[in-house]
Amino acid sequence: MDRFNVYKKAFGETIAKFLRASFIYYDEIDPKEVIDILIQKFPIKQTRKKLIPLLEKEINLLFGNKNTILFNSGKTMNDLADEAGYEFIVSDKLADAQSLFSKYYKDDELICSLKNESKRFQESYIAFLKKKNIDKIKRSDKPHYRDEYSTSLLCLQISKKANTLKCISRYNHSVSIPDFVYKNLDDIHKGMHIAFYEYFGLYVSMPKNDLPINVVEHNGQYFYCSGEENGNYWGDSFVIKSDDTLIILNEDQFMIEGTVYEKDGEFNCYYRGLGLPKVLRVCRIDKKRLKLYLEYEKTMLLTLDDECFITELQSDVEKIEDDILCYNEELKNISLPNVIEIGNYFLYSNKALTNISLPNVTNIGNDFLYSNKILTNISLPKVAHIGICFLYNNENLTYISLDNITHIRENFLNYNDKLISILLPNVIEIERYFLYFNNSLTNILLPNVKHISQYFLHKNKKPHIQEFKQKNKHLFE
Repeated sequence: MDRFNVYKKAFGETIAKFLRASFIYYDEIDPKEVIDILIQKFPIKQTRKKLIPLLEKEINLLFGNKNTILFNSGKTMNDLADEAGYEFIVSDKLADAQSLFSKYYKDDELICSLKNESKRFQESYIAFLKKKNIDKIKRSDKPHYRDEYSTSLLCLQISKKANTLKCISRYNHSVSIPDFVYKNLDDIHKGMHIAFYEYFGLYVSMPKNDLPINVVEHNGQYFYCSGEENGNYWGDSFVIKSDDTLIILNEDQFMIEGTVYEKDGEFNCYYRGLGLPKVLRVCRIDKKRLKLYLEYEKTMLLTLDDECFITELQSDVEKIEDDILCYNEELKNISLPNVIEIGNYFLYSNKALTNISLPNVTNIGNDFLYSNKILTNISLPKVAHIGICFLYNNENLTYISLDNITHIRENFLNYNDKLISILLPNVIEIERYFLYFNNSLTNILLPNVKHISQYFLHKNKKPHIQEFKQKNKHLFE
């Protein structure tokens, strides 16, 4: 039997080569049996090429029938936590847990379990492992789910319905798939896994293998996960809901950034809220591209990456409403040649766009490209009105021209320190925190300005800027 070609026909050459090189039982087990089992274990066809090579250990254990052995230390959870340098604190009420632990999380990293709308305390047994020296542990600039900060405060949860374990990172969603820092608590301290279950009087759930980041297991099947929100896990063609229900998408359903669209435009959201105009119909052009038919005979063409995030967008719309693509982080190319007006929070969370040209836009709302730090080129030749927090948090723009703007709202390019040239020939009024952190601008001309509010170029100490401030004291409030 030509095993290689059998596997190649079933899964393609990449997987066939992987199995030949890494599958211990390659020459022993009938390929047809292996193929049937792998198809069952990896139900999403388009992610098998990515997933199967990631799970060499699991595949060999699957056919070798080996089990994890847990250690019973005979000690209590409190004793083991103490030995590991932690305090073990059990919470059965949301308000109590919020008062004890919320202060240890960065504002935008507070875990869902501690938010006011959380139902986790009804659905799970919850405890925390808090490092005794937590106040001395600093947050890393490059978060990793197993670094000292991540593991300095771990939220442990056992589902009352499924008896499954979560161990949630202090970074929350600043790391990929934060719910499974440890799948076996013995990896924190030997004996802890059994002790934690026994604390609540539960039978011990065998820990799952320590899967790679972005891989989740559900009832013995493996999925490549793109994101998680409130216990909902999603990826290309699937959703595992917080109630443990598995949804496999059919050919008339489309995954876009955690939102499942039906062909007729109806949708269910499992992640943050995508924010698209009202969709009347969805059509797949090819593997990567979807065409959305909108109201008023407008269309939108989306290009998705392998994890179903939007990376390119083209549309003939003339108006962008509030919250459109508010949580999109991956968009790299955008074409909106006809748009005239943009509402609030457009691309609020985007971190990937480096260039944007909006040739006909005249009005831009609040928080435009709020968190984008890497934008280096922007063209807004007709814009006449901008909202507050325009490009707030942008760090890399070196030049901007806004010829038609008369009023600069507060927090304009607040965190930018690289801007060296700015043209605002018609500006009359400037609100607070204009280029607050910038110390690169060497000169500024504002021939028509009548009023300047507090903290104008507050950190800038360049001679010409200081001279401008001195000469124009009468303009400052």
